[in-house]
Amino acid sequence: MMYCDLHVHSSASCDSDTEIWDVCERAIGVGLEAVAFTEHVELAPGDYCYKRYDYERSKSACDKAKERYRGRIEVLFGAEVTYHSWIEGEIRCFLAEHGFDLIIGSVHDTPPISLWDPVSAELVKSSPDTARLALRNYLDEVRRLALDRAVRHSGPFW
Repeated sequence: MMYCDLHVHSSASCDSDTEIWDVCERAIGVGLEAVAFTEHVELAPGDYCYKRYDYERSKSACDKAKERYRGRIEVLFGAEVTYHSWIEGEIRCFLAEHGFDLIIGSVHDTPPISLWDPVSAELVKSSPDTARLALRNYLDEVRRLALDRAVRHSGPFW
């Protein structure tokens, strides 16, 4: 069995200020054999991290970490791409133009609530019907992501 963490964000992601070196050192310290830096890629206007991803900066840092930690831990270059069925074409184009070792497809928004917005928790508590609608919308979007073969086959994993 291999011990690894395949969903880690570093300072190359909009929601983390942890340096890639600190993550690698800690991962080695707790006995992990591999770590994947899956920084947020948000391609839809309104997404929390919309257009804040810098592919070249992220790849450069990950390549340096791969070299620095070679033989101590496997470092993978990844992305966590927020999936929206209405921008599948843009997602496909982005993935076709950018290489990754690992891709995670995530659904972060489920109208009428946003999983990024803490106010949504109160909306869910106060309105069970809204919560059910959001869950239905979320599961529909996850189903579309799982069934979209073109998106799924854009990288090693999707």
